[in-house]
Amino acid sequence: MENTSSNGDNFAILVQGGQGPCVNKYIIFPKSAVANEDVYERGYVGALTALTNDMLVNVYDYSGASCGNGGQLVVTMTK
Repeated sequence: MENTSSNGDNFAILVQGGQGPCVNKYIIFPKSAVANEDVYERGYVGALTALTNDMLVNVYDYSGASCGNGGQLVVTMTK
């Protein structure tokens, strides 16, 4: 997990395993991709929680296959 990508107003996580166009790539979560700062902060906290507790996540890029407009992160379970 990175606290920023290219010094932007975003954070990024490396997706490993799973399915989809962002597998084994970073997906960037820009603040502008969600409705408000609260939604953005919940995504950041969810990513940190998953990393800290060795949990799995589903991540979604709202712009399609670019991996640069992540907006939803769902913590699912432990590995």
